[in-house]
Amino acid sequence: MDQRGVYYISRLKLNNRIYVKNEFPEYFRNGTIKKQYQYIKVDLEHIMDTLKPGQSYEIKEAYIGKDKKLFTRVIMYRLTEKQLRERMKKQVYTESTLCFHF
Repeated sequence: MDQRGVYYISRLKLNNRIYVKNEFPEYFRNGTIKKQYQYIKVDLEHIMDTLKPGQSYEIKEAYIGKDKKLFTRVIMYRLTEKQLRERMKKQVYTESTLCFHF
């Protein structure tokens, strides 16, 4: 994977941002792209609100990162109610045994 320049991320942290390439960026007079218009930020909250429990959504050509944008494929999955309950149970158990609060 490393030789081909491929990355694998199992879960995305909350402080990361996802971008897609702008199809119509603005250019300077000399022909170079204005960096602030090269990528468009993806609104993850809006996408997750439109998904139903158990449904997934894929962004094939996405870029992750604030400064250095890494090319990747993003798959978002909305948990079902049963999966949410199981995760909450596990979180409560972890908090009670380790005295650690998320």
